[in-house]
Amino acid sequence: METQRSKLENLLGLGTVFFLVVAYLIPVYYYPTLPDQIPIHFNASGIADSFGGKGMVWFMPILASVICFGLNKLRKNFQKLNPRITDHQSRVSEMSLLIVGFLISLSFSYISIQMVLISLGKSENLGIWFLPTFIIAFLILPFLPLYKLGNRN
Repeated sequence: METQRSKLENLLGLGTVFFLVVAYLIPVYYYPTLPDQIPIHFNASGIADSFGGKGMVWFMPILASVICFGLNKLRKNFQKLNPRITDHQSRVSEMSLLIVGFLISLSFSYISIQMVLISLGKSENLGIWFLPTFIIAFLILPFLPLYKLGNRN
């Protein structure tokens, strides 16, 4: 069980780093060809409804990095910050934070890529499915470790 948990933690950590790197590489590659105005906000249907200068292409990767760094720092110091919780409760909480970081890096990377593609006329919007998928993922996946905590033998 412990090695499975470690493998999952490693996979989520590597996935988070991968999507953060992608969130930077796409703008780096396409920045010279971006128009002066790019989409910076999307409505609930995934359609761009606000535009800004092309320098805003860096906002999503930087914000995702700051959030993921903060979550990782919190995860690594969770038991120190909450000395009354058990080791098992701490591991479950840390896993939930790791899942949230992965979801943030994935979703922000996707939005960053779509901002670039929409700017270049290669895509029209985020897709009607993005918001429901995003909401469902954030409402269910981080709580799976908590479910396992409740069903612990």
